[in-house]
Amino acid sequence: MVATAATCILSIGPAYDGYVFKTTTVATTKEIDVISSIMHTLLTPDRHVWVGLSQSISYFKVLDVPFFHQGSETCITTNSMSTVYFNIWNSQQGSAAKLLINKTLLFGKKAHFIHATAANPSSPLCT
Repeated sequence: MVATAATCILSIGPAYDGYVFKTTTVATTKEIDVISSIMHTLLTPDRHVWVGLSQSISYFKVLDVPFFHQGSETCITTNSMSTVYFNIWNSQQGSAAKLLINKTLLFGKKAHFIHATAANPSSPLCT
């Protein structure tokens, strides 16, 4: 049986006293466990390894966003609407998140509110 995962690691870089993994989606608990297991095998046994979602990331969503189509010219279609999820690096106090919550983004002539949300495992992220 071949296991498949929705989350792919795009890059790894140093952060604080460890590393940060940029991924295509918010990792599920099972995917975090797989990454943790791999990191334990790659590092020496005496190294402490913790893998998880950062507590300094705030998660947001914008509802009913129209799809954009690229062709000879860019246009907005209202036939299909979607929910867009995105996240930001935030301070422990959440000051950056407080600036975004209930602010609006304009798509065409319609304003769309930014809402705080929980981490949404396996959802694609706008990066």
